[in-house]
Amino acid sequence: MNEDRPIPYRPLTDTPADQPDERRKGVIRNEPGQPFEHYCPECGRWGSFGFNCDSIKGIPGIWYCGKHKALGERIGRLS
Repeated sequence: MNEDRPIPYRPLTDTPADQPDERRKGVIRNEPGQPFEHYCPECGRWGSFGFNCDSIKGIPGIWYCGKHKALGERIGRLS
């Protein structure tokens, strides 16, 4: 097996990212050679709004969808 070959990307589920999915709630995947994925901890939709994250320091933070962004803002102020 060729170890230099990239691992093929596999999505977590077949559900579109803009739809809720219990299986993705709060999942953050940050693996070399793969897309950085971050899902809302409340509903499992794509997390467009990151709080308490710092990519330079390797801190993935918490990501919320638009519907739950206000919750992330409240939590972010408490940290």
